[in-house]
Amino acid sequence: MGILLEAVKHRKKVRQKAPLEVKREIVLDELRAMNVTTSRCGKAIESLDYEALKEEWVIASILWVDIENENGKWF
Repeated sequence: MGILLEAVKHRKKVRQKAPLEVKREIVLDELRAMNVTTSRCGKAIESLDYEALKEEWVIASILWVDIENENGKWF
């Protein structure tokens, strides 16, 4: 349930009517904040189109664990 909640929070940042380049920059910023610099196939994230960036963002959001947060620490 936590992953779904985080996805909804991130979704609000990308508005439907925003220009494609603005959406792309928002997703790039989110990936950079998660320290993602390359895609799963090894390409630099800056070279990806918006659709590929969204895929990488979803996968990174699922795999990303915030160890600074109390809920993300190991026992």
